[in-house]
Order: sequence, then structure tokens, then C-alpha cells
Amino acid sequence: MELPAYHMPTMGNVMRSVWERGWSFIKKAGTIILLSSIIIWLLNHIGWNNYSFG
Repeated sequence: MELPAYHMPTMGNVMRSVWERGWSFIKKAGTIILLSSIIIWLLNHIGWNNYSFG
């Protein structure tokens, strides 16, 4: 059984992979952070009055 030839990754491939994974993380985390901050702002803006919501 032969193994494939292994090579050192090029710097371009490494940087592209890091960029793609980082951008994917930023999009996912940014979406969650933005939505949760909008919900928190909305709940703070509406507020509580005499133990009732509204």
C-alpha cells in the first residue's frame, strides 16, 4: 500500500484557509451578537410598567 506524496502547505493556501474560516466565524458570531443585542434593546425600550409588560 502506497501513501500519497505529502508536501508542505504553501503560505497562500494557509492564509486563504485562515481567512475563509475566520470570515465564516465572524459572520456567524456577528449575526448572533447583532440579533441578541437588537432583542435586548427592544426589551429595554418597551420596559416594564407596574409589573406588566408594555
